[in-house]
Amino acid sequence: MTVSKDLTFRPTNQASGLRRHACCADNRAAIMRGGLEKRETSAENLSYAVSCFGQVCPFGQEVKSQVLGELHVARCGGRRGRLIFMEDGKSKTFVLVHGAWHGPWCWERVGGYLRARGHDVVCPQLPSDTADAGQDEYLAAIEDALRTRSDVVLVAHSMSGLLAPLAVGNRAVSSLVLLAALVRRPGTTWADNGLEPFAEPMRKVLIRATFDESARRVLDPADATELFYHDCLPADAADAVGRLRPDATVMYQQTCPDLPERKVPTTYVSCRDDRVVDSAWNAAVAQELLGATVREIDGGHSPFWSAPERLAELLAELA
Repeated sequence: MTVSKDLTFRPTNQASGLRRHACCADNRAAIMRGGLEKRETSAENLSYAVSCFGQVCPFGQEVKSQVLGELHVARCGGRRGRLIFMEDGKSKTFVLVHGAWHGPWCWERVGGYLRARGHDVVCPQLPSDTADAGQDEYLAAIEDALRTRSDVVLVAHSMSGLLAPLAVGNRAVSSLVLLAALVRRPGTTWADNGLEPFAEPMRKVLIRATFDESARRVLDPADATELFYHDCLPADAADAVGRLRPDATVMYQQTCPDLPERKVPTTYVSCRDDRVVDSAWNAAVAQELLGATVREIDGGHSPFWSAPERLAELLAELA
């Protein structure tokens, strides 16, 4: 867990009180245990710099930072940002799995914040736009992401919650986070549940759903904006909607196998203004089947896009 507090830093010529490693978003500059470490950077006129979420800070301005202890940053400054300090040995691997209509791109913002904290991040591509792909192919994509890794926090958003509980039999998984996720019971198909697991706005869209020539479900851009990105900036919403792809339907018609006997700590994260899933229904199933702890956050169905920093902080806490 990353423990932090807000401090304001001004340029000085020394570093003091540093007890932990500081992680930088682009790895071009870092503050290390015991003082400042100079690293090569392509930016001009920089002696020491820190990266604030991927942007190198120019010398001479103060930085609003979130850190573990008192620290003075030598010749460092720039736009408002954060330095993230993590206790040694607490680095985790996060496997972030996207939901229907989406792809690995939806995690790029959260992934950046987690990497800035020193974590490893992997975002597998599910074959959710492949017309004949079933749950075996989806699970294979998740298993590929787990291969050769250990101490993994498996995070499943929305549709991928139908699959992620089946992957915890892999000993690489140390914990499971179901984010605004759909959850199903063994021995049932997803179609058996009808519209009950969905929020009312999503039910209306599913009733009038359209399909392409490959029987993949296609979303109208206006519907996608209202369902997924209503709490995002308009430009951000348009960017995301432009990346959506058709969603194959074979997997939803297949029977869920028995869950693995192996259990891991599981958290169901519900979003208070979710217009896609019925959080209470799905959280209850997650509690029943997985013994999940339920956490609630503000916002809609896509906090990875509307509030990525806040979500990254929560995931780091849950790890």
